[in-house]
Amino acid sequence: MLHVTDVASVCAFKLDMRLEDDSIGIGSGSLLCHRNRIYILTARHNLTGRNAFTGRAISKRQQGGAFPTEVRFHLPYETKLDGDQVGFDAQPCVLKLYSSGEPIWMVHSADDLRHDVAVISLSDVVAKKLIRSGVEDDTDADFLAETEGLAASSDFVTLGSGKSLRLAALTHYVIDGFKLRVGHELFVLGFPEGISASDLPIWKRATIASEPNATVDGLPILLVDTATRRGMSGGPAIARAN
Repeated sequence: MLHVTDVASVCAFKLDMRLEDDSIGIGSGSLLCHRNRIYILTARHNLTGRNAFTGRAISKRQQGGAFPTEVRFHLPYETKLDGDQVGFDAQPCVLKLYSSGEPIWMVHSADDLRHDVAVISLSDVVAKKLIRSGVEDDTDADFLAETEGLAASSDFVTLGSGKSLRLAALTHYVIDGFKLRVGHELFVLGFPEGISASDLPIWKRATIASEPNATVDGLPILLVDTATRRGMSGGPAIARAN
């Protein structure tokens, strides 16, 4: 059970990029609910293993570079406490990044490395049996014991036991109509150098450094001034309403 003072803390999770059994990089990600489908949202370079600007290999573990074939992470979900209170927990998962030699993630239609964002449809990887429990010899039918028993067509997952759980997607807790302004304070959540606090992300203070409606090099990019570190790539940026 995860006990937090801010629900956003459970929405960001660490991504452990792997080449077979070797960890070759750490990144961050979160869950996004869009049109009743759940997606894993992260930085594109976490999944490709290539620098977003140069296209070169990020990891030098092997000659010519090492590129991830799977990612390990903890899938966060809500749990019911006494009364109407909601708690949170997380399930270790292993996700294969390729199906029949093709990447499972989706990117911007321009297919430009500068669009350093990627999403993975949870329902698609479940249907293709590319995700499994990260717990060795997991026989708990209440969660991910049978991959084919998990159906993610909305913000709920239906388990092999028939029980339904609501995933902790960041978009569940967003305030509609909130307007960003230049100079507005926000926080970047992630796992700098793989560091966490009880498996929860580190919050790094940041400031919006460009007008929200401006463009950078012709792209709809919002600049943020902060001191992030390796391992925080792909983590969400949280702005709070006063």
